[in-house]
Amino acid sequence: MTAIRTLVVSFVLASLTGAQDLGGGAPASHGRVPRFALESWIPGTGTAARFDDAPPSVSALAGILAFAPTTLTVPGFAGTLLADPALAIVFAMPGGRVSLGTLPLVASGARVWLQGVWLDPLAGAGFTDAHIADLFNPIVMVGNQRQTANSISVVDLVSRTVTGRLGNSENGSVAFSPDRTRAYVCEPGLRRNVVTVYDLLQVPIAQVAQLPTTGGIRYRGEFDPLGSRLYVPVHDGVDVFDTDPASPSYHQHLAKIPASIAGSSTSIFTGPIDLAVTPDGTRLLIAYGAYVNYPATTPMDIVDLVAPGYATRTIQLTTGGTAIGLATKNAVRVSPDGRYAYVLEFGFPATFPLVMGFANGALVNVVDLATETEVATIDTFGVAQHEMVISRTGRDLWIAQVTAAGLAQLVRIDVDRRSATRNTLRSTITLDPVVYSSSTGARGVGVTPDGGTVCVSLVEGPNHPTPELVTLDAWTEALVGAPIGVESLPATVAVQTR
Repeated sequence: MTAIRTLVVSFVLASLTGAQDLGGGAPASHGRVPRFALESWIPGTGTAARFDDAPPSVSALAGILAFAPTTLTVPGFAGTLLADPALAIVFAMPGGRVSLGTLPLVASGARVWLQGVWLDPLAGAGFTDAHIADLFNPIVMVGNQRQTANSISVVDLVSRTVTGRLGNSENGSVAFSPDRTRAYVCEPGLRRNVVTVYDLLQVPIAQVAQLPTTGGIRYRGEFDPLGSRLYVPVHDGVDVFDTDPASPSYHQHLAKIPASIAGSSTSIFTGPIDLAVTPDGTRLLIAYGAYVNYPATTPMDIVDLVAPGYATRTIQLTTGGTAIGLATKNAVRVSPDGRYAYVLEFGFPATFPLVMGFANGALVNVVDLATETEVATIDTFGVAQHEMVISRTGRDLWIAQVTAAGLAQLVRIDVDRRSATRNTLRSTITLDPVVYSSSTGARGVGVTPDGGTVCVSLVEGPNHPTPELVTLDAWTEALVGAPIGVESLPATVAVQTR
Protein backbone atom coordinates (compact mmCIF):
# COMPACT_ATOMS: atom_id res chain seq x y z
CA MET A 1 0.00 0.00 0.00
CA THR A 2 1.67 3.21 -1.18
CA ALA A 3 0.25 5.45 1.54
CA ILE A 4 1.44 3.33 4.42
CA ARG A 5 4.87 2.91 2.79
CA THR A 6 5.19 6.68 2.56
CA LEU A 7 4.18 6.98 6.19
CA VAL A 8 6.61 4.45 7.60
CA VAL A 9 9.55 5.72 5.57
CA SER A 10 8.96 9.09 7.24
CA PHE A 11 8.85 7.72 10.79
CA VAL A 12 11.53 8.79 13.22
CA LEU A 13 13.13 5.77 14.89
CA ALA A 14 11.64 5.37 18.33
CA SER A 15 13.22 4.89 21.70
CA LEU A 16 12.87 1.25 22.64
CA THR A 17 10.07 1.31 25.17
CA GLY A 18 7.05 -0.90 25.08
CA ALA A 19 3.56 -0.55 23.75
CA GLN A 20 1.71 1.93 25.89
CA ASP A 21 -1.98 2.50 26.47
CA LEU A 22 -2.30 6.27 26.54
CA GLY A 23 -6.00 6.58 27.35
CA GLY A 24 -7.94 9.48 25.90
CA GLY A 25 -11.01 7.47 24.99
CA ALA A 26 -14.65 8.28 25.71
CA PRO A 27 -17.69 5.98 26.00
CA ALA A 28 -20.15 5.72 23.13
CA SER A 29 -23.90 5.20 23.55
CA HIS A 30 -23.53 1.65 24.92
CA GLY A 31 -21.50 3.01 27.86
CA ARG A 32 -18.13 1.55 26.78
CA VAL A 33 -15.10 2.96 24.99
CA PRO A 34 -14.76 1.36 21.53
CA ARG A 35 -11.31 -0.02 20.78
CA PHE A 36 -9.07 0.67 17.80
CA ALA A 37 -6.17 -1.58 16.81
CA LEU A 38 -3.61 -2.39 14.17
CA GLU A 39 -3.73 -6.16 13.74
CA SER A 40 -0.01 -6.69 13.13
CA TRP A 41 2.99 -4.59 14.05
CA ILE A 42 5.52 -6.88 12.37
CA PRO A 43 7.13 -5.57 9.16
CA GLY A 44 6.80 -8.08 6.33
CA THR A 45 3.34 -9.25 7.43
CA GLY A 46 -0.14 -8.23 6.33
CA THR A 47 -2.06 -5.93 8.61
CA ALA A 48 -5.41 -4.19 8.97
CA ALA A 49 -6.89 -1.44 11.10
CA ARG A 50 -9.97 -2.44 13.05
CA PHE A 51 -12.58 -1.27 15.52
CA ASP A 52 -13.91 -3.51 18.26
CA ASP A 53 -16.95 -3.06 20.49
CA ALA A 54 -18.49 -0.12 18.67
CA PRO A 55 -22.27 0.11 19.25
CA PRO A 56 -24.67 -0.70 16.38
CA SER A 57 -25.78 2.93 16.35
CA VAL A 58 -22.34 4.16 15.18
CA SER A 59 -22.70 5.81 11.77
CA ALA A 60 -19.05 6.50 10.93
CA LEU A 61 -15.61 5.32 12.02
CA ALA A 62 -12.14 6.60 11.17
CA GLY A 63 -8.60 5.64 12.05
CA ILE A 64 -5.50 7.71 12.70
CA LEU A 65 -1.98 6.31 12.18
CA ALA A 66 0.33 9.09 13.31
CA PHE A 67 4.07 9.42 13.71
CA ALA A 68 3.86 12.08 16.41
CA PRO A 69 1.74 12.58 19.54
CA THR A 70 -0.37 15.54 20.54
CA THR A 71 -2.75 16.50 23.32
CA LEU A 72 -5.83 18.25 22.01
CA THR A 73 -9.37 18.80 23.19
CA VAL A 74 -11.48 19.01 20.03
CA PRO A 75 -14.82 20.88 20.27
CA GLY A 76 -17.72 18.51 19.69
CA PHE A 77 -15.63 15.36 20.36
CA ALA A 78 -15.60 13.49 23.65
CA GLY A 79 -12.21 12.36 24.91
CA THR A 80 -8.74 13.66 24.09
CA LEU A 81 -6.93 13.49 20.76
CA LEU A 82 -3.47 12.05 21.40
CA ALA A 83 -2.42 10.94 17.88
CA ASP A 84 -1.42 14.00 15.85
CA PRO A 85 -3.63 14.11 12.70
CA ALA A 86 -1.32 16.68 11.10
CA LEU A 87 1.43 14.06 10.85
CA ALA A 88 -0.65 11.03 10.03
CA ILE A 89 -2.74 9.01 7.67
CA VAL A 90 -6.43 9.48 8.49
CA PHE A 91 -8.87 7.15 6.79
CA ALA A 92 -12.53 6.17 6.93
CA MET A 93 -13.32 2.65 8.11
CA PRO A 94 -16.58 1.34 6.63
CA GLY A 95 -17.48 -1.92 8.32
CA GLY A 96 -15.01 -1.34 11.11
CA ARG A 97 -12.03 -3.01 9.40
CA VAL A 98 -9.72 -1.80 6.62
CA SER A 99 -6.87 -3.83 5.12
CA LEU A 100 -3.62 -1.88 4.96
CA GLY A 101 -1.66 -4.44 2.97
CA THR A 102 1.80 -5.62 3.99
CA LEU A 103 3.83 -3.58 6.42
CA PRO A 104 7.05 -2.87 4.50
CA LEU A 105 10.37 -4.01 5.92
CA VAL A 106 11.55 -0.38 6.03
CA ALA A 107 9.04 0.13 8.84
CA SER A 108 11.26 -1.81 11.24
CA GLY A 109 12.18 0.36 14.22
CA ALA A 110 9.40 2.89 13.64
CA ARG A 111 6.88 4.08 16.18
CA VAL A 112 3.20 4.72 15.44
CA TRP A 113 0.57 6.48 17.55
CA LEU A 114 -2.80 4.84 16.94
CA GLN A 115 -6.26 6.24 17.72
CA GLY A 116 -9.78 5.82 16.41
CA VAL A 117 -12.61 8.30 15.91
CA TRP A 118 -16.30 7.35 16.15
CA LEU A 119 -19.54 9.15 15.30
CA ASP A 120 -22.59 7.91 17.18
CA PRO A 121 -25.95 9.69 16.60
CA LEU A 122 -27.00 8.63 20.10
CA ALA A 123 -23.89 10.02 21.81
CA GLY A 124 -22.20 12.46 19.44
CA ALA A 125 -18.59 11.99 18.41
CA GLY A 126 -15.55 10.83 20.33
CA PHE A 127 -12.17 9.15 20.39
CA THR A 128 -10.97 5.70 21.34
CA ASP A 129 -8.00 5.25 23.60
CA ALA A 130 -4.70 5.95 21.91
CA HIS A 131 -1.73 3.64 22.12
CA ILE A 132 1.80 3.34 20.85
CA ALA A 133 2.92 0.59 18.48
CA ASP A 134 6.62 -0.14 18.05
CA LEU A 135 7.10 -1.88 14.70
CA PHE A 136 9.71 -4.65 14.70
CA ASN A 137 10.09 -8.37 14.10
CA PRO A 138 10.29 -9.92 17.58
CA ILE A 139 12.79 -12.66 18.34
CA VAL A 140 11.14 -15.84 19.60
CA MET A 141 13.08 -18.25 21.80
CA VAL A 142 11.96 -21.78 22.65
CA GLY A 143 13.64 -23.53 25.58
CA ASN A 144 14.22 -27.22 24.79
CA GLN A 145 14.73 -28.90 28.15
CA ARG A 146 15.34 -32.58 27.41
CA GLN A 147 18.87 -33.56 28.45
CA THR A 148 19.46 -34.74 24.88
CA ALA A 149 18.61 -31.24 23.66
CA ASN A 150 19.58 -28.67 26.32
CA SER A 151 19.18 -25.89 23.78
CA ILE A 152 17.30 -22.77 22.80
CA SER A 153 15.73 -22.56 19.34
CA VAL A 154 15.72 -19.03 17.91
CA VAL A 155 12.68 -18.56 15.65
CA ASP A 156 11.83 -15.92 13.05
CA LEU A 157 8.06 -15.56 12.72
CA VAL A 158 8.06 -13.84 9.32
CA SER A 159 10.01 -16.62 7.59
CA ARG A 160 8.68 -19.26 10.02
CA THR A 161 12.14 -20.78 10.38
CA VAL A 162 14.58 -21.63 13.14
CA THR A 163 17.37 -19.16 12.51
CA GLY A 164 19.69 -20.12 15.35
CA ARG A 165 20.48 -22.67 18.04
CA LEU A 166 21.95 -21.83 21.43
CA GLY A 167 23.42 -25.03 22.83
CA ASN A 168 24.25 -26.13 26.37
CA SER A 169 21.27 -24.30 27.88
CA GLU A 170 19.84 -26.38 30.68
CA ASN A 171 16.47 -24.73 31.29
CA GLY A 172 15.68 -22.04 28.76
CA SER A 173 13.39 -19.77 30.82
CA VAL A 174 14.09 -16.51 29.01
CA ALA A 175 13.64 -12.85 29.96
CA PHE A 176 14.36 -10.25 27.26
CA SER A 177 15.81 -6.91 28.30
CA PRO A 178 13.33 -4.08 27.57
CA ASP A 179 15.76 -2.49 25.11
CA ARG A 180 15.73 -5.74 23.09
CA THR A 181 19.53 -6.09 23.13
CA ARG A 182 19.96 -9.04 25.53
CA ALA A 183 18.36 -12.27 26.68
CA TYR A 184 18.74 -13.57 30.25
CA VAL A 185 18.26 -17.32 30.69
CA CYS A 186 17.76 -18.96 34.08
CA GLU A 187 19.69 -22.23 34.28
CA PRO A 188 19.23 -24.49 37.33
CA GLY A 189 21.35 -27.45 38.35
CA LEU A 190 23.97 -28.35 40.92
CA ARG A 191 26.77 -27.32 38.58
CA ARG A 192 25.00 -24.27 37.19
CA ASN A 193 22.54 -22.08 39.11
CA VAL A 194 23.45 -19.18 36.86
CA VAL A 195 21.75 -16.63 34.67
CA THR A 196 23.29 -16.82 31.20
CA VAL A 197 23.30 -13.58 29.21
CA TYR A 198 23.16 -13.46 25.41
CA ASP A 199 23.91 -10.48 23.17
CA LEU A 200 21.09 -10.33 20.61
CA LEU A 201 22.86 -7.74 18.46
CA GLN A 202 25.68 -10.10 17.53
CA VAL A 203 25.27 -12.37 14.52
CA PRO A 204 25.09 -15.15 15.44
CA ILE A 205 23.71 -14.52 18.92
CA ALA A 206 26.55 -14.90 21.42
CA GLN A 207 26.85 -15.66 25.13
CA VAL A 208 28.49 -12.72 26.90
CA ALA A 209 28.16 -13.40 30.62
CA GLN A 210 27.01 -15.79 33.33
CA LEU A 211 25.67 -14.36 36.59
CA PRO A 212 26.03 -16.74 39.56
CA THR A 213 23.03 -16.88 41.88
CA THR A 214 22.98 -17.33 45.64
CA GLY A 215 20.82 -20.46 45.62
CA GLY A 216 18.91 -23.02 43.63
CA ILE A 217 17.55 -21.15 40.65
CA ARG A 218 13.91 -21.50 39.61
CA TYR A 219 12.13 -20.29 36.49
CA ARG A 220 12.49 -17.05 34.54
CA GLY A 221 13.71 -13.74 35.89
CA GLU A 222 11.68 -10.53 35.74
CA PHE A 223 12.87 -7.04 34.80
CA ASP A 224 11.77 -3.79 36.34
CA PRO A 225 10.04 -1.44 33.85
CA LEU A 226 13.27 0.41 32.99
CA GLY A 227 15.33 -2.73 32.55
CA SER A 228 17.84 -1.64 35.17
CA ARG A 229 17.18 -4.52 37.58
CA LEU A 230 16.60 -8.23 37.05
CA TYR A 231 14.86 -10.20 39.80
CA VAL A 232 15.63 -13.92 39.82
CA PRO A 233 13.81 -16.49 42.01
CA VAL A 234 16.05 -18.89 43.92
CA HIS A 235 15.06 -21.52 46.46
CA ASP A 236 15.15 -19.22 49.50
CA GLY A 237 14.60 -15.73 48.09
CA VAL A 238 14.98 -13.43 45.13
CA ASP A 239 18.36 -12.32 43.79
CA VAL A 240 18.62 -8.78 42.46
CA PHE A 241 21.05 -8.04 39.63
CA ASP A 242 22.09 -4.71 38.10
CA THR A 243 21.23 -4.87 34.39
CA ASP A 244 21.84 -1.24 33.45
CA PRO A 245 24.72 -1.25 30.92
CA ALA A 246 25.65 2.31 31.94
CA SER A 247 25.98 1.40 35.63
CA PRO A 248 29.39 0.87 37.29
CA SER A 249 27.91 -2.24 38.93
CA TYR A 250 26.53 -3.68 35.69
CA HIS A 251 25.78 -7.41 36.02
CA GLN A 252 26.71 -7.47 39.67
CA HIS A 253 24.58 -9.07 42.37
CA LEU A 254 23.08 -6.22 44.40
CA ALA A 255 20.85 -7.78 47.03
CA LYS A 256 18.81 -10.76 48.09
CA ILE A 257 15.17 -10.46 49.07
CA PRO A 258 14.26 -13.09 51.67
CA ALA A 259 11.42 -15.49 50.93
CA SER A 260 8.65 -16.26 53.39
CA ILE A 261 8.70 -19.87 52.18
CA ALA A 262 12.04 -21.54 51.48
CA GLY A 263 12.49 -24.65 49.42
CA SER A 264 15.31 -27.02 48.61
CA SER A 265 18.27 -25.85 46.57
CA THR A 266 18.20 -29.07 44.55
CA SER A 267 14.52 -29.37 43.59
CA ILE A 268 11.82 -27.09 42.18
CA PHE A 269 8.79 -27.88 44.33
CA THR A 270 8.53 -25.45 47.25
CA GLY A 271 9.70 -21.90 47.76
CA PRO A 272 9.67 -19.05 45.21
CA ILE A 273 8.57 -20.23 41.76
CA ASP A 274 7.72 -17.16 39.67
CA LEU A 275 7.81 -13.36 39.86
CA ALA A 276 6.13 -10.25 38.50
CA VAL A 277 6.90 -6.54 38.89
CA THR A 278 4.12 -3.95 38.79
CA PRO A 279 4.23 -1.53 35.83
CA ASP A 280 5.21 1.37 38.10
CA GLY A 281 8.15 -0.65 39.44
CA THR A 282 7.12 -0.28 43.08
CA ARG A 283 6.12 -3.86 43.97
CA LEU A 284 7.43 -7.36 43.37
CA LEU A 285 5.02 -10.30 43.49
CA ILE A 286 6.30 -13.76 44.45
CA ALA A 287 4.34 -16.92 43.66
CA TYR A 288 5.20 -20.02 45.70
CA GLY A 289 5.07 -23.74 45.82
CA ALA A 290 3.89 -24.71 49.31
CA TYR A 291 2.55 -27.66 51.24
CA VAL A 292 -1.10 -26.95 51.95
CA ASN A 293 -3.78 -28.90 53.79
CA TYR A 294 -6.41 -28.59 51.04
CA PRO A 295 -8.65 -26.57 50.85
CA ALA A 296 -6.55 -24.16 52.91
CA THR A 297 -5.26 -21.07 51.12
CA THR A 298 -1.87 -20.67 49.46
CA PRO A 299 0.32 -17.62 50.20
CA MET A 300 1.69 -15.04 47.78
CA ASP A 301 4.10 -12.28 48.79
CA ILE A 302 4.04 -8.64 47.76
CA VAL A 303 7.39 -6.91 48.28
CA ASP A 304 7.80 -3.15 48.54
CA LEU A 305 10.66 -2.21 46.20
CA VAL A 306 10.65 1.48 47.11
CA ALA A 307 10.90 1.56 50.91
CA PRO A 308 14.18 0.46 52.48
CA GLY A 309 14.42 -3.11 53.68
CA TYR A 310 12.10 -4.77 51.14
CA ALA A 311 9.06 -4.79 53.42
CA THR A 312 6.90 -7.80 52.55
CA ARG A 313 3.18 -8.43 52.89
CA THR A 314 1.64 -11.87 52.48
CA ILE A 315 -1.81 -12.40 51.01
CA GLN A 316 -3.76 -15.63 50.79
CA LEU A 317 -5.07 -17.17 47.58
CA THR A 318 -7.72 -19.80 47.01
CA THR A 319 -6.22 -23.22 46.37
CA GLY A 320 -7.74 -25.11 43.46
CA GLY A 321 -6.13 -28.40 44.39
CA THR A 322 -3.06 -30.21 45.65
CA ALA A 323 -0.97 -33.23 44.66
CA ILE A 324 0.62 -35.13 47.57
CA GLY A 325 -0.24 -32.07 49.63
CA LEU A 326 1.65 -29.64 47.39
CA ALA A 327 0.04 -26.51 45.92
CA THR A 328 2.08 -24.96 43.13
CA LYS A 329 1.35 -21.37 42.12
CA ASN A 330 3.80 -21.47 39.24
CA ALA A 331 3.09 -18.26 37.29
CA VAL A 332 2.13 -14.69 38.16
CA ARG A 333 1.52 -11.77 35.78
CA VAL A 334 0.29 -8.18 36.15
CA SER A 335 -2.05 -6.37 33.78
CA PRO A 336 -0.39 -3.49 31.88
CA ASP A 337 -2.63 -0.98 33.67
CA GLY A 338 -1.35 -2.25 37.03
CA ARG A 339 -4.84 -2.94 38.34
CA TYR A 340 -4.82 -6.73 38.66
CA ALA A 341 -2.41 -9.60 39.21
CA TYR A 342 -3.16 -13.07 37.88
CA VAL A 343 -1.76 -16.15 39.58
CA LEU A 344 -1.85 -19.58 37.92
CA GLU A 345 -1.48 -22.94 39.60
CA PHE A 346 -0.25 -26.21 38.14
CA GLY A 347 -3.23 -28.56 37.90
CA PHE A 348 -3.53 -32.34 38.06
CA PRO A 349 -6.35 -34.60 36.89
CA ALA A 350 -8.74 -35.02 39.80
CA THR A 351 -8.67 -38.78 39.22
CA PHE A 352 -4.93 -39.14 39.91
CA PRO A 353 -3.88 -40.81 43.19
CA LEU A 354 -3.09 -38.46 46.09
CA VAL A 355 -4.72 -35.52 44.26
CA MET A 356 -7.33 -33.39 45.99
CA GLY A 357 -9.47 -30.71 44.36
CA PHE A 358 -9.14 -29.58 40.72
CA ALA A 359 -12.81 -30.35 40.08
CA ASN A 360 -12.81 -27.74 37.28
CA GLY A 361 -9.11 -27.84 36.56
CA ALA A 362 -6.50 -25.45 37.88
CA LEU A 363 -7.49 -21.98 39.07
CA VAL A 364 -6.39 -18.51 38.08
CA ASN A 365 -6.51 -16.22 41.11
CA VAL A 366 -7.36 -12.57 40.39
CA VAL A 367 -5.81 -10.10 42.83
CA ASP A 368 -6.88 -6.46 43.04
CA LEU A 369 -3.57 -4.64 43.52
CA ALA A 370 -5.28 -1.54 44.90
CA THR A 371 -6.49 -3.49 47.93
CA GLU A 372 -4.03 -6.41 47.68
CA THR A 373 -6.83 -8.93 48.03
CA GLU A 374 -8.12 -11.78 45.92
CA VAL A 375 -11.34 -10.71 44.21
CA ALA A 376 -12.09 -13.63 41.87
CA THR A 377 -11.03 -17.05 40.71
CA ILE A 378 -11.32 -18.35 37.17
CA ASP A 379 -11.61 -22.07 36.34
CA THR A 380 -9.36 -23.22 33.49
CA PHE A 381 -10.95 -26.67 33.02
CA GLY A 382 -7.46 -27.99 32.31
CA VAL A 383 -4.28 -29.27 33.93
CA ALA A 384 -0.48 -29.32 33.51
CA GLN A 385 -0.16 -25.54 33.10
CA HIS A 386 3.43 -24.31 32.86
CA GLU A 387 3.27 -20.83 31.36
CA MET A 388 0.89 -17.94 30.85
CA VAL A 389 1.32 -14.54 29.27
CA ILE A 390 -0.60 -11.25 29.11
CA SER A 391 -0.56 -9.44 25.79
CA ARG A 392 1.33 -6.18 25.82
CA THR A 393 -1.83 -4.50 24.56
CA GLY A 394 -3.54 -5.57 27.78
CA ARG A 395 -6.45 -7.39 26.16
CA ASP A 396 -5.80 -11.09 26.72
CA LEU A 397 -4.25 -13.55 29.12
CA TRP A 398 -3.17 -16.81 27.46
CA ILE A 399 -2.52 -20.15 29.18
CA ALA A 400 -1.13 -23.33 27.63
CA GLN A 401 -2.57 -26.51 29.12
CA VAL A 402 -3.93 -29.97 28.42
CA THR A 403 -7.37 -31.23 29.27
CA ALA A 404 -7.93 -34.15 31.61
CA ALA A 405 -8.61 -36.16 28.43
CA GLY A 406 -5.21 -35.18 27.00
CA LEU A 407 -6.07 -32.54 24.39
CA ALA A 408 -3.56 -29.73 23.91
CA GLN A 409 -5.35 -26.49 24.57
CA LEU A 410 -4.96 -22.74 24.74
CA VAL A 411 -7.06 -20.80 27.24
CA ARG A 412 -7.98 -17.16 26.59
CA ILE A 413 -9.05 -14.96 29.51
CA ASP A 414 -10.43 -11.47 28.90
CA VAL A 415 -8.31 -8.95 30.83
CA ASP A 416 -9.15 -5.90 28.69
CA ARG A 417 -9.70 -2.89 30.95
CA ARG A 418 -12.42 -1.59 28.58
CA SER A 419 -14.29 -4.89 28.37
CA ALA A 420 -17.65 -5.59 29.96
CA THR A 421 -16.44 -9.15 30.62
CA ARG A 422 -13.04 -8.42 32.13
CA ASN A 423 -11.60 -11.23 34.26
CA THR A 424 -13.69 -13.99 32.72
CA LEU A 425 -12.87 -17.03 30.60
CA ARG A 426 -13.39 -16.10 26.96
CA SER A 427 -12.30 -19.16 24.95
CA THR A 428 -10.73 -22.60 25.15
CA ILE A 429 -9.04 -23.49 21.87
CA THR A 430 -8.02 -27.04 20.96
CA LEU A 431 -4.64 -27.09 19.21
CA ASP A 432 -4.63 -30.71 18.04
CA PRO A 433 -7.44 -33.28 17.82
CA VAL A 434 -5.09 -36.16 18.71
CA VAL A 435 -4.58 -36.70 22.44
CA TYR A 436 -1.31 -36.23 24.27
CA SER A 437 -0.11 -37.96 27.41
CA SER A 438 -0.31 -36.08 30.73
CA SER A 439 3.38 -35.09 30.54
CA THR A 440 3.30 -33.82 26.95
CA GLY A 441 1.20 -31.40 24.88
CA ALA A 442 0.92 -27.62 25.17
CA ARG A 443 3.63 -26.26 27.46
CA GLY A 444 5.12 -22.84 26.66
CA VAL A 445 3.24 -19.76 25.46
CA GLY A 446 4.17 -16.28 24.26
CA VAL A 447 2.43 -13.50 22.34
CA THR A 448 3.71 -10.90 19.91
CA PRO A 449 3.69 -7.21 20.98
CA ASP A 450 0.62 -6.45 18.87
CA GLY A 451 -1.32 -9.20 20.65
CA GLY A 452 -2.17 -10.73 17.28
CA THR A 453 -0.07 -13.92 17.20
CA VAL A 454 0.15 -16.46 20.01
CA CYS A 455 3.07 -18.92 19.97
CA VAL A 456 2.61 -22.27 21.74
CA SER A 457 5.13 -25.08 22.14
CA LEU A 458 3.94 -28.66 21.89
CA VAL A 459 5.98 -31.31 23.70
CA GLU A 460 6.38 -34.51 21.72
CA GLY A 461 4.89 -37.85 22.79
CA PRO A 462 3.83 -41.26 21.48
CA ASN A 463 1.13 -39.83 19.21
CA HIS A 464 3.14 -36.72 18.29
CA PRO A 465 6.76 -37.62 17.50
CA THR A 466 7.90 -34.08 16.59
CA PRO A 467 8.31 -31.23 19.08
CA GLU A 468 6.78 -28.12 17.53
CA LEU A 469 6.00 -24.46 17.85
CA VAL A 470 2.56 -23.55 16.51
CA THR A 471 1.05 -20.11 15.99
CA LEU A 472 -2.50 -18.92 16.47
CA ASP A 473 -4.17 -15.81 15.03
CA ALA A 474 -5.71 -14.10 18.05
CA TRP A 475 -8.27 -12.28 15.91
CA THR A 476 -9.73 -15.47 14.43
CA GLU A 477 -8.57 -18.00 17.05
CA ALA A 478 -7.36 -20.22 14.20
CA LEU A 479 -3.97 -21.87 13.78
CA VAL A 480 -1.96 -20.24 11.00
CA GLY A 481 1.03 -21.53 9.07
CA ALA A 482 2.75 -24.88 9.24
CA PRO A 483 4.18 -25.98 12.60
CA ILE A 484 7.81 -25.01 13.19
CA GLY A 485 9.99 -27.92 14.28
CA VAL A 486 12.06 -27.34 17.43
CA GLU A 487 13.91 -29.74 19.76
CA SER A 488 12.96 -32.19 22.47
CA LEU A 489 10.77 -31.05 25.37
CA PRO A 490 10.15 -27.44 24.30
CA ALA A 491 8.95 -26.30 27.72
CA THR A 492 9.18 -22.52 27.43
CA VAL A 493 8.42 -19.82 24.88
CA ALA A 494 9.56 -16.21 25.09
CA VAL A 495 8.66 -13.45 22.60
CA GLN A 496 10.20 -9.98 22.61
CA THR A 497 7.46 -7.52 23.46
CA ARG A 498 9.10 -4.09 23.50
